[in-house]
Amino acid sequence: MGKQECRFVLCCLALFNFSCLASSVSAKQNMPVELSFSNLYLSEGRDNLAGDNLFSFQSEWRINELAVQPWFAWSGQRDYQEFNLNLVYPLAKLADVSVQLAYAFLVNKEVKHGHYQDHEVSLIFSWADQKALSLQSNWVYSVDTQGLFIDLSSQLALYENANFAWSAGFLVALNADYIADAHNGLNHWQLSNQLQLQLSQALSGGLQLAYSHAIDKDANRYPGDETLANVKYVGLILNYHFN
Repeated sequence: MGKQECRFVLCCLALFNFSCLASSVSAKQNMPVELSFSNLYLSEGRDNLAGDNLFSFQSEWRINELAVQPWFAWSGQRDYQEFNLNLVYPLAKLADVSVQLAYAFLVNKEVKHGHYQDHEVSLIFSWADQKALSLQSNWVYSVDTQGLFIDLSSQLALYENANFAWSAGFLVALNADYIADAHNGLNHWQLSNQLQLQLSQALSGGLQLAYSHAIDKDANRYPGDETLANVKYVGLILNYHFN
């Protein structure tokens, strides 16, 4: 096992122990631990690692209504690591509409480019009917770039039973100086399919298939548009719940 793999395994074990410790504080908590793999690191419509893959490990624990979500990611094809600490708090709920406030601390490291860190503050607006459709909009403000990134997504449940669920989603997003050297305005849309299989009472597996399409990409004028891409995305997820 190489140095990169050792770092990843050690961090996963640390987060696992952190989750177990947090869950022991309150035995009543439902504690999810998630391990995932994706063929690309895709965010804001950008292929962040130029076609290289990403593994990630995430947990969640709660202090009353505050959700604490540590997330660690690592690439198997280059020396890249990233850590995010997310705090999410519900602000309001009225009928089927809810509003959440989120804070994120992000830090990543790559040998070629050194390390980068940022603080982000978000508002998350959600709506769900009693049947199959849900809508969500994320408004993310970056302290580093002093810019805003907004997305609007929809999710439609196509089929569901006790052990299997299939849904489809659509997302469109807008950059407003969040990616400082990229063009402002609509920057990508995405179509996705999600499959989830309940393997046991505590363990589930998921598969995501998605296509992301760049809008108005102009890398000649905007260097930040270089990583905007028309790409296919495959993600695999294992989720375990400690009760």
